[in-house]
Amino acid sequence: MKTNPQELFSCLGICTEKELLDFISSWQDFTVEEIIALRNFLIDLIKPLELDFDVYDCCGTGADGLNTFNISTATAFLASSSGQKICKNGGRSSTSTVGSVDVLEALGLNLAISLEKKIEILKQENLAFISSPVSADLLAPIKQAARKNKLASILSLIGPLTNPIKPKAQLIGVAKNEWLELMIEVCQQLNLKVILVQGDFQGQKLDEAISFGTNKLVLIENGKERSFVYTQDDDLKSSLSLLEGGTNALENAQIIKNILQNQENQAKIETLALNYALVKSLEMDFDLVSQKSIRDLSHEGLALISSRKAFVDLESFLASYI
Repeated sequence: MKTNPQELFSCLGICTEKELLDFISSWQDFTVEEIIALRNFLIDLIKPLELDFDVYDCCGTGADGLNTFNISTATAFLASSSGQKICKNGGRSSTSTVGSVDVLEALGLNLAISLEKKIEILKQENLAFISSPVSADLLAPIKQAARKNKLASILSLIGPLTNPIKPKAQLIGVAKNEWLELMIEVCQQLNLKVILVQGDFQGQKLDEAISFGTNKLVLIENGKERSFVYTQDDDLKSSLSLLEGGTNALENAQIIKNILQNQENQAKIETLALNYALVKSLEMDFDLVSQKSIRDLSHEGLALISSRKAFVDLESFLASYI
């Protein structure tokens, strides 16, 4: 390795902003072994909990620079409304306008409640938002510098791999091609059950699935990899601007509420339903995941949005986080 993880994080704590920027700019070529070593170093510090029931996670690595609405956060709300237990790991954004923590605070969640209470809420409401203070503190200097200077750091790959509650499986969005190739190998070597997704609309890559354009899916289970492209709607009249989030956390929070009340544009609603389908696919044997199964689950997600049940469940969840 260029340096061992302990040396890396101890140096970050005393770096000047210029040194951090030099670090972010130059360290874009981590190897698989280095990413695994960094991840394992953090996991040893975090000591993730294994619960006596299955939980799932969904998140993106960021860096697509498109300022879409908080798709993975909205997906967590919708999937939990179906009865699937979602323990979402997330933090403040380093590349987008509003990260998951920002929008959750805008929704009124008291993220400072104890881990014990969050787990109780997870049991009752099928949902929890848990980030590790260990990784948050260690990665904070990099994320702050990256956000201020609109740079992407490959350490964004570490976040999705360090959930403090060990998920049975997870959906991870990866926009950059080189990062996707790294993540395939990392997840295989760590023997994780993962769906990696990369959206593509007319050559623009996203770290989420989108309901128009194409979506590259990489399914990894028991070390085996299977890839295919999922296309739901090849309507070239669509535009990525239809998926844009707001200019601040409050606006993004309202967008999530609007979607769950079936009151947003169809592109946002169908994109959320597609990401819901991928998270629900995590419960399946990956050999059974297909174009048809994803399409069927997308329809299920659309029905859940149309019924407004997910919005009612969101209100119940928010009331529990006090």
